[in-house]
Amino acid sequence: MAISIDTKRRKKFYNGWMVTAHITLDNAYPNPGSGAVGGWSLSPSAFGLSMFDMVVLHDTSNLIVKFDNVNNKIRAFEVTESTGAADGTLTELTNKNTSLNTEVVTVIAIGY
Repeated sequence: MAISIDTKRRKKFYNGWMVTAHITLDNAYPNPGSGAVGGWSLSPSAFGLSMFDMVVLHDTSNLIVKFDNVNNKIRAFEVTESTGAADGTLTELTNKNTSLNTEVVTVIAIGY
């Protein structure tokens, strides 16, 4: 299963476009491991854009979801606490992790 994108609004934004959408994540986080970058691929063309200038994600899960603008991917992390640490460490989800199955992430993509 792949992520699904539901565009909510497309608005002229200076010399480009701002697109607001809901992305429903699938049941298998793609993380190939071995130094490769994991995450769900996100193409500007899925928003009617040729290039991203900025992508902002807002999710409601207990995990951390970030946009990797170098690789155009939505990446997901969990906070792992180590013994005696004041704060946790971010660890990318493992391959085929189902923690975000059907989670909806609101996205604002700006580009042209």
